[in-house]
Amino acid sequence: MTTGFARIHPMLQELLDEIAISRPAAAFSYTLGRRGTERFDKERMLGVTFDRTEIDRALAGGPAVTSLDGDARSRGHGTHVASIAAGNGQASGGRYQGVAPRADLAVVRTTFRQDAIAAGVDWIFRKAGDRPAVVNLSLGSHDGPHNGTGDFDVLIAGQAGDGKIIVVSAGNEGSDPIHAGKELQLGERWVADFSISPVVTPFGVVVGTVHIEAYHAATEDATTALRTPYGDLLLPRPVGDFEQISGNAKIRFTRDLTVGGDINYSLVITFPRGFSPGEDGKGWSLIFTAGKAPAAVHAWVTDADNGGFTNFSSGSTVGEPATADDVIAVAAHCTKKEWDAVDGTHQVARAINLGDIAYFSSVGPTRDGRQRPDLSAPGFYVMAALPDVLHGSIPSTAIDPTGKYQVMAGTSMSCPHVAGVIALLLEKEGKLSPGTVRARLHGSASRPGAVGWDPRWGMGKLDLNRLFS
Repeated sequence: MTTGFARIHPMLQELLDEIAISRPAAAFSYTLGRRGTERFDKERMLGVTFDRTEIDRALAGGPAVTSLDGDARSRGHGTHVASIAAGNGQASGGRYQGVAPRADLAVVRTTFRQDAIAAGVDWIFRKAGDRPAVVNLSLGSHDGPHNGTGDFDVLIAGQAGDGKIIVVSAGNEGSDPIHAGKELQLGERWVADFSISPVVTPFGVVVGTVHIEAYHAATEDATTALRTPYGDLLLPRPVGDFEQISGNAKIRFTRDLTVGGDINYSLVITFPRGFSPGEDGKGWSLIFTAGKAPAAVHAWVTDADNGGFTNFSSGSTVGEPATADDVIAVAAHCTKKEWDAVDGTHQVARAINLGDIAYFSSVGPTRDGRQRPDLSAPGFYVMAALPDVLHGSIPSTAIDPTGKYQVMAGTSMSCPHVAGVIALLLEKEGKLSPGTVRARLHGSASRPGAVGWDPRWGMGKLDLNRLFS
């Protein structure tokens, strides 16, 4: 699943009697679902479905299936990810072949709305019918309780089953100050200071906004307040109540009981009259106080670009839905640090050693203590397919000499390595359950000189020889 992919890249085609035919057996675009400009999926009335015949017709010069492409940036990400999982390596003479190059592809273009992503997962498994299928989700969010009970986690986990395996990137926030948490003892007070970062819009305007979600169990006794840099101390209001004003800031600060049994404090701060980083960006604090019983409180900034905690902890930065039950969560490590580039230079990444965990790879465990990530796979750096439309918009130093591949880094890249391997495993052994697949991956992963689960590595590196031996 992605927000766009390049259907015309050689990786997504095969040649039959010199005629290009589509690798994707079917494709689904949720993003057209509410405009009605093309036909709807009749069963769900959501989005637009294209079969292989329609995609082949477009490749042969017929009506374009442009609604699947997305914008240039999303095409780069989606094409790269699909290439890692199942690319045929045609444009590189097989050098950059994907993990499962003969797998049928079912490609979903979606938005980042959680219900849209869940609808895409459902569509893939319905299209697969009785065949085993693996869904790759190189995406994530920090807008949730990070304990498997949030809406996003529940929507995704509920679709996994025998022969229906979901693989999720752990996230790229391992070095970002997005999480703060503490086990508060009876009557203890804890101050979580945070700042708001300036963001420059495409129009050159400096804006400031931050969104923080905080949680503790409803069975725990705690209170929360917001201290502003303008001298105000604000208490959370019921959901739907009016916004509060402090200095230059408009503040929505609410308290609610979640379906999963948590108390959720949601905080959104904006600056409708303009943002000054020096005056408005610093001096913010969330103040948590335990009452007559201990309380474990955790808070996340939902977007690292918008701010962060001063007293942050690197743990519990694995995003949703990688924290869901019955999914496989994938961290990233380094397997490539040198490559030849299209501009004739030889590139060397000196900030990391081969075999090291990626500095950005999100760190476990989940908020409720479950062991995520599950394992690590290559994600720093990875050479995979590049759509032609991106030439000129990315550095030439990141493009290989053929012009058809680029290096990228992230758990978005490690995730499809594992998805491809699971596809091969299901092809060999049939409809394994999510628990069995997890056990097989855990049992075969390895880290030299180390045993057991690690918050960064999971159970260790993906090891194909041990998995299939």
